[in-house]
Amino acid sequence: MEAHTLGVESARNQPPTRWDARPSARARRAWRRVREFEREWSVAGPTVFGLIAAALIIYNHVQDRVTDLAFWLGLALIASVFSWMIQNNHRRARIDAMTGLANRLRLQADLRQLLASSAELHTLVLLELEGVAAHRDLLGFEAGDDLVRSFSRELAGLVDRLGGTAYRVDGAQFCALVPGGRRGPDEIVMAISESATNIEDETIGQAHGVVALPEDTVDPDLALQIAGQRLAADKRRQRRSAKHQAHDALTAVLNARHPEMSTHVRAVAFRAIAVGRLLGLGREQLDDVVFAARLQHVGMLAVADAALERQANLSAGESKVIRGLPAVGASIIASAPALAPVATLVRSSYENYDGTGYPDGLAGERIPLGSRIMAVCVAFTVLTSERADRRTRTPEEALAELRRCAGAEFDPRVVEALAEDMADDLPQPRP
Repeated sequence: MEAHTLGVESARNQPPTRWDARPSARARRAWRRVREFEREWSVAGPTVFGLIAAALIIYNHVQDRVTDLAFWLGLALIASVFSWMIQNNHRRARIDAMTGLANRLRLQADLRQLLASSAELHTLVLLELEGVAAHRDLLGFEAGDDLVRSFSRELAGLVDRLGGTAYRVDGAQFCALVPGGRRGPDEIVMAISESATNIEDETIGQAHGVVALPEDTVDPDLALQIAGQRLAADKRRQRRSAKHQAHDALTAVLNARHPEMSTHVRAVAFRAIAVGRLLGLGREQLDDVVFAARLQHVGMLAVADAALERQANLSAGESKVIRGLPAVGASIIASAPALAPVATLVRSSYENYDGTGYPDGLAGERIPLGSRIMAVCVAFTVLTSERADRRTRTPEEALAELRRCAGAEFDPRVVEALAEDMADDLPQPRP
């Protein structure tokens, strides 16, 4: 099959390589110094120019040696500086100083404007990071602040991809205001939940309160009140199910052994949520697909690092071991009975639509739909990611390649669902 030479199948057969690295402590300290310099200069710069202009006017008053043009330019400069400072202070009053996200004042203003002027559907998600106080007590205030900043960056990136705005409400509470569009509240919440999967401390959890606007209310204050009530209910409900506990434990072990895979896993899960929704999966089924995407490579825990790192020129025995990873991973996952559906999806995630895959040679509709979704999303993510062993494809090129392999490696219906989800992000052909 030509797709093998182009890297689709080989990409699916190999564990992802390192695409990104966490910023070092030195890098984080350097970034904080840059931010501190920017804050200081934002005040010092206008002050210096204002003093120069004031000195010019005073000198003119005493010596009467400055031309009228210079005098009025100096006066205009002073007025401009003060006007800028007023506007800047007003803007900064609506920005959280620690994270750079919009704050509660900005959120309240945006809600008032939105509900007063638009009937467009929006989803308001109030979320709280649980365990931040304990993290800060254990590792210190700087570590706690770094955690909040890191989460804020992840959240802002995900919410921006959804076309919305992220806010820091207070302490460890955050908010996202996202246009509804083709995405339902459940899908938006699941996508936003991915913002915490990159946090190294596994004691950090999330709780959510979700409000559909304007369906639930057209009152901004009531919207925040309802979100708070639903957040509290979610926190009470969460002391978490056996399924989530088992998933979290396995994810923690996998992340500790292979932290470099976090970006790949999150990208696959993000795509799988949207594609699964378009194919009619319910919330529980979407949960299983997301869990399977996160745990797809858990079988790597049973393989020596040397075989995984080489990824080429493997012996026949090593190739057999690599091809057995889906079955091994499924066995590990199935040791937690609550994750049995997830184990099934992981086992079948390397089956091909025409029956040439492994480990069971399933074909067509016999392959679980969640596994078919994972296969397409994994291939798309690999093709569009930067890797040393192959050229990075554009989204258009990757989609064209998936369509070419549809019916052989991939379910054509799943490929077209991915294309539908990406339709708004791809350039439209000229008429």
